[in-house]
Amino acid sequence: MAVSTRMGRDHYVRVDTCDYSVGLAAIGHQVTVLTDSEGVVVLASGGEIVAQHARCWARHQTLT
Repeated sequence: MAVSTRMGRDHYVRVDTCDYSVGLAAIGHQVTVLTDSEGVVVLASGGEIVAQHARCWARHQTLT
């Protein structure tokens, strides 16, 4: 699944109930969040990867 969003001030994107950290340089910029059963990848508007995490299926976790 792919979703586009603008990064907020706290440098996290939320997928389901978990928050995944993204580099501080992405704050305020448009990003695309790609998810599948194994991982979460955040792409900057130019297509470069700015964050990559293993998918967490626990609820209400913060991953850095």
